[in-house]
Amino acid sequence: MMGHERADAASPAALQLHGLSVDGVNQCVHCGLCLSACPTFSLLGTEMDSPRGRIVLIKSLAEGRIDLTDSAVAHLSLCLDCRACETVCPAGVPYGRLIEAARAEIERQRPGGPVRRFVRWLNFGLLLTSPRALALAAAALRLYQVIGLQRFVRASGLLRLLPGTLPAWEALLPSLPPAAERAPLPEQIPAAGARRARVALLTGCVQQAVFGAHNRATASVLAKNGYEVVVPRGQGCCGALHAHGGDHARAVALARQTIATFERAGADAVGVNTSGCGAHMKGYWHLLADDPAWAARARTFSTSVR
Repeated sequence: MMGHERADAASPAALQLHGLSVDGVNQCVHCGLCLSACPTFSLLGTEMDSPRGRIVLIKSLAEGRIDLTDSAVAHLSLCLDCRACETVCPAGVPYGRLIEAARAEIERQRPGGPVRRFVRWLNFGLLLTSPRALALAAAALRLYQVIGLQRFVRASGLLRLLPGTLPAWEALLPSLPPAAERAPLPEQIPAAGARRARVALLTGCVQQAVFGAHNRATASVLAKNGYEVVVPRGQGCCGALHAHGGDHARAVALARQTIATFERAGADAVGVNTSGCGAHMKGYWHLLADDPAWAARARTFSTSVR
């Protein structure tokens, strides 16, 4: 912690937790039960790369006792936001909200250079918010894979010429499905037999582009079990990745858009087959808690997510 200590009174403004009080940070009793659940602590073994250590760091930032240094940013950025620590925490610390608020403050204070800002815009501002752009990107990657270009690039060593972490990202590319699996589902799928309820299915952004077959299977299982399935047109990204990445403004905008889109479906429940999206959408009530026009709608929506 000494490496982060504030040098003088002219340091940057203290971290704002975007509506989360310091009391949320103070719920931590430092028992250490979260350590064994944390993948970054298990890998690195350093206290500041554990939930407990990051909570101390966030609290110190919020109270203005330390600055948002390169080291502080690195520790906060390494967190996967998997929230495994929340499942074992006896004090119920809302760790996911804290780390997301801290990252939003990082983006406000330290947005980075032009290259980083462009990459963030490309991902958060274009691909994840535009189904058309994401579909075109998926089609291009599918072509890259099926014509043998991917095998050539990997075998030739050309990946080593790519800057930064792009070679690692390329190595993680999943096999993109054919166009038929990426095609949109019908807007309405009737229940088989007597209708039990009406479910609005989230097809998502990356989910539909990469795992479209999973969406079709989900709709089929629901229909065969007596649920009428509606697939609201106009839906897109739920904003989970934006929230995790500190893009608070877009996360809020996408939450409002998702709520409005699914409200129009008139369904009894919102069906989600991606755990990250579902967890985030169940937390819309907190994300929009300070917005009088959306708070009640967000709470109603969050309780309908299944």
